[in-house]
Amino acid sequence: METDRAWVTEAARAANLTNEAATPARSGCCCNVMGLWLLQECRRQWARDGRELSYPRLAELAGAEPGLVSLVNPDATVFLSPGDMPRRIQDYCAHTGQPVPESVGAIARCVVTRWR
Repeated sequence: METDRAWVTEAARAANLTNEAATPARSGCCCNVMGLWLLQECRRQWARDGRELSYPRLAELAGAEPGLVSLVNPDATVFLSPGDMPRRIQDYCAHTGQPVPESVGAIARCVVTRWR
């Protein structure tokens, strides 16, 4: 959201909000979401594997899967670098004792389900 001042309170920090310059007189307050990075990396890997999937198609596949089956912390260090993100998500779920998402839709649903 755009505001006339930066939010620099303890509540803003606890909510993981950041401030960015919007215009010379305005500040943008936002919450960066690492989940999109995970989905982008998954999409890149699926493309490397020969499956070109649009974001609308991924949303459709994710929506067809049940929610809250497996959750990942998108801020975990294992997800920070590029690479085979679907495999990392599966490994993370196995390591944390959760059901391992096997299909594209299940992996996408796992990524877009809010961690907090």
